[in-house]
Formats: sequence, C-alpha cells, structure tokens
Amino acid sequence: MSKKFFVLFVSIVMTLSFSSSSLAANNPQNDQNLLSPGVKEGFFVTSKSVDDETGLEDPVGAIRPLQTSGLIYKDAGYYGSSYLVEQATAKGDSTIRREFVRYLTSSWAKAQSYTWSTSNSTSWSFGGTLTIGERIKSALSLSTTRTTTYSVAITIPADTTKFSKLGFASDFFRQNYYYEKIVDGTVVATETSYIKTPTVDTYLIVYYQ
Repeated sequence: MSKKFFVLFVSIVMTLSFSSSSLAANNPQNDQNLLSPGVKEGFFVTSKSVDDETGLEDPVGAIRPLQTSGLIYKDAGYYGSSYLVEQATAKGDSTIRREFVRYLTSSWAKAQSYTWSTSNSTSWSFGGTLTIGERIKSALSLSTTRTTTYSVAITIPADTTKFSKLGFASDFFRQNYYYEKIVDGTVVATETSYIKTPTVDTYLIVYYQ
C-alpha cells in the first residue's frame, strides 16, 4: 500500500468516525471502552449529581480524593492493656469510565427513541470487609451514594433496526488498599482489597443486543 493511499484511507476513516459520533443536541459519547454489555451509544446529558449524605454536587473527593498514595487511613490506641493499630496503605487507584449500573427499560425493543426524566441513584461497593471499606471511604471523603436528577426530559434517538434498551451508567473512583491490624507490634490480620465509589459523572446510554 503506497504512503499516499494509506494517508487518504486514514483520513476517510477518521472523518467517518467523527461524523458518526457528532450529535450536538445531546453531546453524545460513543465509547467502545464502556464496561457494559452489548453494543452501545452513549449520551452525556445535562444533569445534577448530588452526594446523598452531604447534599453537595461536588464535595471533596467526589471525583478524586486529595490523597491517594501512602497511608490513607490509621486508627491507634489502647484497648485494655493492648495497643491496637489499624491502618490502610494505598495500592493504586483508577477512574472507571461509564460503568453499566442498570437497565432503565425492561424489554428489548426496536425503539425509535427513549425519553427519560426520572432521577437515578448509584452507590459505592467494596471487595473486602465492610467496616474497613467504610473507614477508608470516610477518611478520603468519598461518596456513599449519589443521585442524578435531570432538569428536563432527555430524549435519545435509537436505531430502529436493532433491539435495544435504555440504561444508566456512571463513572467510579476505585481505591486499592492494603490493610493491617497490629496488636502490640504484631500483625494479626491483613486484607488486600478495594473500594469503588461513584463520581459526579453519569450517563444515559442506549444498549443494543
């Protein structure tokens, strides 16, 4: 393949790719890296995502905590005659984009469009022990649950030639950690796990079979 033909081919592919994802009314996002089932066509919509505990749209740590390295949680003190230390050290973190949360419609249908105006909620999850996860989440000021409301009803076009459902997705912050429980200088328990908490960004997405 000649260099001239290759450059022309790449240019055409990029133009087609840009055109197919450009629906300005709803600022669509067609991201094939979505962690969700099926072929998808996503729309980032005008919405208001609020932390259900604080009532704030963007509290500290809503997107990413101020500290995600080194010691992220520690509690120490005497319990009876023993000195107890519980601590957690960060072992890497990441932001998960547009992870599937739930379907908003029940049946697969060849729909022309979907309209949605009802609020949606998403919450944190954990891979290890609940109490340890709660302590780390609190120490990093991360959201437990967030509710997204829509200022107007959102209408999203769909491909009538394919079976589809409307779904809800969210970005999540994931903190990996290593936990230790130390009694009088001796490590008596450890845990390597993670917590995953919702951020301010949520999505309405049309999923296809």
